[in-house]
This record gives sequence, structure tokens and C-alpha cells, in this order.
Amino acid sequence: MKQHITEKQFNELSEKNKQQWKDWMVKKGYYSGSYQEEDYVIDGFPNIGWMIEYLDVYKQLTIAQREIEGTICTQVSIFTNRIYKQLCDTLWQATKEKLEK
Repeated sequence: MKQHITEKQFNELSEKNKQQWKDWMVKKGYYSGSYQEEDYVIDGFPNIGWMIEYLDVYKQLTIAQREIEGTICTQVSIFTNRIYKQLCDTLWQATKEKLEK
């Protein structure tokens, strides 16, 4: 199971949204290093746990799973109606949408 997003996925965010994520990480004590990109890449890409916590902070997280053509797919409601095969990708879509608001 995929545990965290990729660098390519993280780079889909605007600089403002990247900074919002970094600020949240620092506030929560998950990232205390400098804001040097090379350090951040190692420690700061959103993982399943951090994304669930980030989304739950706003009390807007509902996760549903269902089987589609023999594959278990995951959906996060409120944020998106899209369905992804990986929980991580589903949470990332919801996290991106929250950061962009």
C-alpha cells in the first residue's frame, strides 16, 4: 500500500499551498527542520496519517470503500467525488482541495 505522496504530486501545489502545508507540519511538531527543499523532501511529503489528521482537524472527513469490478476503491466524501484505488491518492486529492480553499 502506498504510504505517502510522490514529489511529483507534491509539486502540483502552488508555492502558497506548499507553505501552508509546511506551516501546519511545524505547528504539529512533525517538521522542525529548516525550509530547505532538500530537507523537506525527506521529512515532509504528506503521508496517510498526516493527511487524515489534517483533514480531521476540520471535521470534514468521511472515508468510504466499495468494490468496483473486483477492486476495492476508496472515496473521501465532501471534498471529492472522484474514486481512487489507493487510499493515499484519495486523501491527497482531499488535502489538495482543502489547501486550495
